[in-house]
Amino acid sequence: MIAPHPLAEAACAAAPGAVTFFGIKAESLLNAFVAFMVGGGTLFIADQQRRIAKRQKTIAEEKIVTDLFDRRFEVYEAFHAAIAHAVFSDKLDAEFPVKIERMRASSEQARFIFERECANKILEIRHKVIKSFALSRSLRAYEPAILSHQAAIDQSKLAKEASELDFELLDILDKKLSVLFEPALRLRDFRDERF
Repeated sequence: MIAPHPLAEAACAAAPGAVTFFGIKAESLLNAFVAFMVGGGTLFIADQQRRIAKRQKTIAEEKIVTDLFDRRFEVYEAFHAAIAHAVFSDKLDAEFPVKIERMRASSEQARFIFERECANKILEIRHKVIKSFALSRSLRAYEPAILSHQAAIDQSKLAKEASELDFELLDILDKKLSVLFEPALRLRDFRDERF
């Protein structure tokens, strides 16, 4: 026999006498009804918890996508700032080494948040920016008034190399940088991709 529920007992106590429906005591029917309601309520609460958990999972997955986008965009911004400074500003001012360091740190991070091919191209660009900075420092080392013939030739070669590298960096800034980063910065759901 089913143990009587306290609510069913209270309801039966309020109605004296043995009331029966089709030969079943009212107390037993009330016990069954209360048990059914408690079970239904439990199922409803469990379903709501399942829905909440599913929404939380979706939100967490979307947060991963947006966090990855933010980290990748930081790398893009660091490279854009360093290349723009290399091409359009004085490479030997105090701000440029800070931008180079930010770019260097970003390129180290890029190895883990970009596909291998993209990360390798990022490292190549970093090398070109640092080389541009080094060439500028080398050119500044020459004193124009006391240049020997060989030093003037060396300075001319360095200036030509620096100029060519600046044009290459300008081309990267103008076209290639956005093309390189665009697939990685395009917001898409990567959760179904296999790594």
